[in-house]
Amino acid sequence: MGRGASSTSTASTATANPASPAAYLEPGPYGCRQLPGPLSFLVGQGSSGPLDCAVRVFVPQDGSGAPRRWPLLVLSAGFLLRSDLYDSYARDLAAWGFVVALYDLPEITDDVTMVTAITSIVDMATRDPRVSAWVDPAAGVLLAGHSRGGKLSALAAAGDPRVRGVALLDPVDVTGMTPMGPNYPSALPAMRVAGGPPRRLPALVVGAALNGDVIPADGNYRRFASATPGPCWLLQLDGAGHLQFLDMQVGLFSMLSKSGPTPDDLVRRISKAALVAWARELALPLARGEAVDGQQAMDRLQQTAAAAERLAPLSYSLKGFEALGAAGSVSGSSAGSSGCCDTDVGSSSSSGSSGFGSGPFGAFGSGGNWGSWGPGPSSGASSPGASSTSASSSTSSSSSSSSAAGGARKTWSSSWSGGFKAPEPSSDWGSYTAGSASTSAPPPPPPPPPPPPPPRAGPSASASAFPPVTLSYDELMRLRAKELKALLVERGVGCADCFEKADLARRIVERCR
Repeated sequence: MGRGASSTSTASTATANPASPAAYLEPGPYGCRQLPGPLSFLVGQGSSGPLDCAVRVFVPQDGSGAPRRWPLLVLSAGFLLRSDLYDSYARDLAAWGFVVALYDLPEITDDVTMVTAITSIVDMATRDPRVSAWVDPAAGVLLAGHSRGGKLSALAAAGDPRVRGVALLDPVDVTGMTPMGPNYPSALPAMRVAGGPPRRLPALVVGAALNGDVIPADGNYRRFASATPGPCWLLQLDGAGHLQFLDMQVGLFSMLSKSGPTPDDLVRRISKAALVAWARELALPLARGEAVDGQQAMDRLQQTAAAAERLAPLSYSLKGFEALGAAGSVSGSSAGSSGCCDTDVGSSSSSGSSGFGSGPFGAFGSGGNWGSWGPGPSSGASSPGASSTSASSSTSSSSSSSSAAGGARKTWSSSWSGGFKAPEPSSDWGSYTAGSASTSAPPPPPPPPPPPPPPRAGPSASASAFPPVTLSYDELMRLRAKELKALLVERGVGCADCFEKADLARRIVERCR
């Protein structure tokens, strides 16, 4: 039998979600097959011409022999990391009923080109019969990514209406160490647009609580979670580092990023379970136009978190589900854990140009750059008719309509839903403003700061505030890479292009004398 539309069934009608959400922590019901390949196409421009994007595709095997169609998920690797470091994700997600695409480019390239590659992969998967025969078009597309791959997924989702949800594994946005540029925009405005009306894309954000050795707070997973106004599940792994999501540790990267007490295999197992639960309980039903009971979806995801908590310490929060009929937002954490919402993630501010304009990001309007967004409401605030609750993930999954006792724990306010407005196109600066559910309009955001003066020749102004570094190259090489990077950052010397300890030491010798 051929794989035409008339003879191919979709998996959505044949596969029910498990009775217990704890089952998402176990292997899926299907086998996995990697399609012949890799498939390839040209994208962007490299040092010697267009770049050859190599795509590997993994599909479920249900053993029936009948052609089936499944939802498509494109998984993006982290910066300078190969896609085969995520093969276990592709195989395990395929076993749960997903067509998973992994890809590699032969050179380091900018975010705009990478987003073009993701869009082209979706094009290929939905048009090339070698892949499209397996893909369920009614389920839309899910994008997932680790580290920089999470940022790329958010950027691509905002500009592609085929995308129906984003799953971000310890995502990294632009930071003080990797500032924005024309082809390296921040993904936070993209999260606001994709998660806001009319699309309200659901988001999953899995964060490593111990990632501070390599990811500054101004660009970590909390910023992504606080930026999205749509339904969002934030799951924080309290004992995990940034690179523990990989199938294996890699060279210098692993030396720079410490591992936490949670074993790598549990970090991966819980992350995969969260992704599958989020997709099957929330993202895919919404993509197919099915009615989703927000309260029931929250309960099911809480049960998954409670089961995962028995394996490793974690914290979690759910917000934005009231638009689906839920009672509010919920947060929980392991006993003794600080919780992922003890910090007020409901307020974030940033300034400067995010670099969005025409091209792959044309959905944000043509013309000038988008600027700052105003702070959201306090996480303890609530809109009329809305409520927020705090509960342990190991307790009953029913949620209370009252706030936590004494208001000690801060949660995401349900008043966030619908409170973000996309900016109008502008020839100069734009703004993202966190509104409220009430009819009174919030005060306008402050005007953006003036552009910085052009750089002057010689050492930077910030570098002049610190004494010159007098250590020799050999003495510098005896320091840790993190210490070398700190010397550069505090002097305002860029080091995003330094990937080896020797590169950092040479940069100090050249620029900090």
